[in-house]
Order: sequence, then structure tokens, then C-alpha cells
Amino acid sequence: MDNILLFDLFSGIVFEKLYKNFPKCVHIETEKILKEFANELNEFKNFDFNEQGIIFSETLYWLKNNNFIRFKETHKRVEPLFVYDFFCVELTIKGLNLLKSPLPEIVNKKSLGDEIVENFKKGFFKEAGKIAAGAIVKIIT
Repeated sequence: MDNILLFDLFSGIVFEKLYKNFPKCVHIETEKILKEFANELNEFKNFDFNEQGIIFSETLYWLKNNNFIRFKETHKRVEPLFVYDFFCVELTIKGLNLLKSPLPEIVNKKSLGDEIVENFKKGFFKEAGKIAAGAIVKIIT
């Protein structure tokens, strides 16, 4: 399901930015992210730019509603929508604990956050997203 794969990718993007900048909050612009990762998003042909923006925005709301991140809201959200700007996005203690937790399959005791950042540096964006999304599922189940 492509929407799940987009969620994985977008979760990885968000966690990489927040972990790299912790403890500072980060301003996240949806349009800028979609343009920055346009090559990776090309394979999702059944989602136009607007639909990708909605899924990115909803990914941030999902992460917020499940207490991994927090951000300042400037409007009421009553239905899925393309949100252009997320202000002062930051990790919660739950999100930080998730990203600082070691990955069991990695012998050198690298943290999840370090692994995500390393994958981004190498250009392995989808892999980073899968790692992030897999860890989210493990922590909430």
C-alpha cells in the first residue's frame, strides 16, 4: 500500500530533522519537503503533489496524536488537509526515547536516531523511513 510507504518515508524525514536538531524545535514546510524529496516521490504516481502534501501533513498529525512529536497549531483541523507550515516541531520524551533506543539487530549499539541520520546521509531515504516506522509500531504495540 503506497500510503503506508509514504508514511514510512515521511516519518523518517521528520525524525531525521528533529533528531539532528534536538533539542531545538524545527519549522517544517510541507511544500519544501515534497520538492526536496521529489525524486523519491516520483514512484508514487497515483498520488499527485496535493495528495502527497495531505499524507505528509497527516503523518505529522499522527505522530503528534501518538505523542512522538509536538508542534504549534495555527488552525483547527477538522478533516485531512494539506498543511503548508508546521511551527516549532519538536520531539517529545517518547519520541526522543524512541530515537535514542538501540536497534537490537545492530551489534555496535547504534541508536535508532543515529541509524536514521546515517541512512539520510547516504541517500537511503526509504530505508530510514522503514526503520522509523518499524520502531513506531514496536513502541506503541
